[in-house]
Amino acid sequence: MPYKPRSLSTFNNSFNEIVDYLSEISPSVSLRFINELNQQVEAISDFPFIYPVYEYDERFRKMSINDWKYIVFYAADQDKLEIILYDILHMSRDIATYLKGKFK
Repeated sequence: MPYKPRSLSTFNNSFNEIVDYLSEISPSVSLRFINELNQQVEAISDFPFIYPVYEYDERFRKMSINDWKYIVFYAADQDKLEIILYDILHMSRDIATYLKGKFK
C-alpha cells in the first residue's frame, strides 16, 4: 500500500521560493522542476525506504532531485503510512547546521 505524502509548512515555503526563483528564469524550467519533484515523491510513496538515511541526522532520509541541485528531506511514518516532507534545500547550503537548528 502506498504511503500518503504530507508536506510541512517548512517544505511548502521552501518549495514556493524555489518555484518562484525558477519561474523568473523561465516558466518551463519551473514546470520541469515541479514535474520531476512530483514524480520522485510518487516513487517514494511506493518505496519510502529507497533513499539513504541522512548521515548527520538519522531522523531524515535524503532524496536528491534528478538533474537539480536540491535535496528533499523526508521521513517515513510506518504507523500512519505517511511520507512527511520536511524541507527541500539547495545543496550549496550548510544543510547539517540548518536541519539541526530547524527540527530539534
